[in-house]
Amino acid sequence: MSGLRTEGPVVSLCCQEAVPVGRDLTQYPIDSEVNQRIAYLWNQAEEAVQSGDLVRARRHLRWILTVCPEDEEAWLWQARLIEDRRERLACLQQAYRNCPDSRRVQAALRQARTQQLETSVGELRPKAGVLHFLPDERRIAPDPAPVVYGDEEDEPPSPPSKPSQRDDGNALARAADNAPAWLAFLLPLAVYVLTACSTVYTLDSAEFSAAVHVLGIVRATGYPLYLLLGKLFTWLLPVGDTAFRLNIMSAVCAAGTSLLLYFLVRRLTRSRPVALAASLFYAFSYYFWAQAVIAEVYALHTLLTVALLLLILQWERQRTDWLLAALGLLLGLSFGNHVSVVLMLPALAVFMWLVARGEILRPRALVFLIVPFIAGLAVYLYIPLRYLAQPAFNYAGSYNAAGQFVPLDMTQPANLWWLVSGKGFQSLMFDYSPVEVVGEIWQALYRLWGNFLGLGLVLGLVGIWAQRRRNAQHLWLFGLLFLANMIFFVNYRVVDKETMFGVAYLVWAVWIGEGLVWLIQWVQARLLPAGSRSPARQRAPFWAWGFLLLALVALMVNGPLVNIRTDTRARDRADLALTQARSGAIIFGWWTSAPPMHYLQLVEGRRPDVLVINRFLIGAEEMYALIDDSLGARPVYTMELDEGLVNVYRTVPTGFMFELAPRETAEKGP
Repeated sequence: MSGLRTEGPVVSLCCQEAVPVGRDLTQYPIDSEVNQRIAYLWNQAEEAVQSGDLVRARRHLRWILTVCPEDEEAWLWQARLIEDRRERLACLQQAYRNCPDSRRVQAALRQARTQQLETSVGELRPKAGVLHFLPDERRIAPDPAPVVYGDEEDEPPSPPSKPSQRDDGNALARAADNAPAWLAFLLPLAVYVLTACSTVYTLDSAEFSAAVHVLGIVRATGYPLYLLLGKLFTWLLPVGDTAFRLNIMSAVCAAGTSLLLYFLVRRLTRSRPVALAASLFYAFSYYFWAQAVIAEVYALHTLLTVALLLLILQWERQRTDWLLAALGLLLGLSFGNHVSVVLMLPALAVFMWLVARGEILRPRALVFLIVPFIAGLAVYLYIPLRYLAQPAFNYAGSYNAAGQFVPLDMTQPANLWWLVSGKGFQSLMFDYSPVEVVGEIWQALYRLWGNFLGLGLVLGLVGIWAQRRRNAQHLWLFGLLFLANMIFFVNYRVVDKETMFGVAYLVWAVWIGEGLVWLIQWVQARLLPAGSRSPARQRAPFWAWGFLLLALVALMVNGPLVNIRTDTRARDRADLALTQARSGAIIFGWWTSAPPMHYLQLVEGRRPDVLVINRFLIGAEEMYALIDDSLGARPVYTMELDEGLVNVYRTVPTGFMFELAPRETAEKGP
């Protein structure tokens, strides 16, 4: 750093044992290898200062702070190496957030603020003297720059036993540290690929597969980001049909969720075995795994959610404008995949206010947050643009009595808002009676219990308590996110609601990690000898890797239930229906049957002469009028029977279908 003197007496950074004066090693992991690395880093910092390489000295101090962010000594040393007063003040503010009870940090922060004020009013700066590097109780030094993750060297170097072994030691240390992260991604990915459906599935999966193939328009809420990414993925993976490629995309997104969840839990607990156990336990949980093997939006939704959580926690530590911009952009894009990300907004707003108070309302901060957010929402331009292209697949509209599909004009803001806001489903939101709500709450708790095999429910409850003790602000973030998702989806009257609690289960997995860390501390405090105990913020003991048994049990229990690799029922049923239908027929079906037939028609060119109508897209009057006009002129089939059709028409079983015929004396149902 220019202008910083190193001549004259420089106080030694380390004592004879290569440990800084007054250093309390109990705040570091008790593992002797880790202590040796910390001592080595302090030695390297001293050598860097004495040689005038202050950039390298700061880098070694950052590595120390990565291990123990509450180390006020390292913070103070780091700050003293910063010449610019504004940067030094920012460092001290970061130090105060990590060490709020430190009197030395408080005094250093007051001193830096005073110096900054003097500079702003134009007072002369005092003459620079010899720089002293070792803070003590009589002379307060400012604090460190924020911890920076993702440096050119992600991990601090280990002290080599011999100079020739240094590179090998670094490589082995990095490989050992990165191995759990690789496992958190590759193991779920392999399992998902082996259990993924090999072709088109039913319900929304078939709808998305057909829409992606022709870049069409799906029902509310549009899902433009998923459709665009899905199309890109099908181009990049030339294996299998379109539906299988999208099933694999879900597997990749789900494995990515497991990886980012590992980083999230590790960031909160600073424990690799706990982070790996929590991420794999979630990865192999029943409901999440079930969405990782079919073409659905939920795997991408959880991936974006955990990425947002990592960004907001990084912003908590650094509070830079560019992190705000990244957060806003990713949030806007996330709306383009699933608008239920709106349930995350209360948690983000409260957390940002607790962390920054009025600072987040500064015009500059709002600009960096809102402008990228709007840019992310621009992904919704896909819908009006594709409407103008008149795609072969469009579920945003309805059929008339003549059997013609009338699409909504998506260039009209009112129609676009109708689709994006999900107004077509608003009648299903908060539609339960009080008695029904109680039953739905019980069902939601039962699913949560089953998803984590019972034991995970207990660990999550312990984790909530432990997180409140560790960091109440984090509990506000995760707690509000959990409650918002649970309250909304518990009150959402749809048949496949059990697939929609992925974000709530994601938060619960974080709490399971917190609970496991508390359990480790409890065991060490109660069962181990006093000499072998270690403090709260330490690397977990070796036996903590045994928690991976949770994930192993989940894998063994849920594997047979979720494996749908050979499940071709949706395709077989749709194929048989199209094969048996006579020329020019009309086939009515609901979500389980109509989308797979649309997929076969659009992707494989099967039976273009058959008109397949999803009954969700046609009103009762229009359907009965179309049937009445068609009988005698063209065959009419239905895949599912209901009371209305049975009372009005005579039904003749034909394979999986029922052919409709007139019944003169019958009265039309509703």
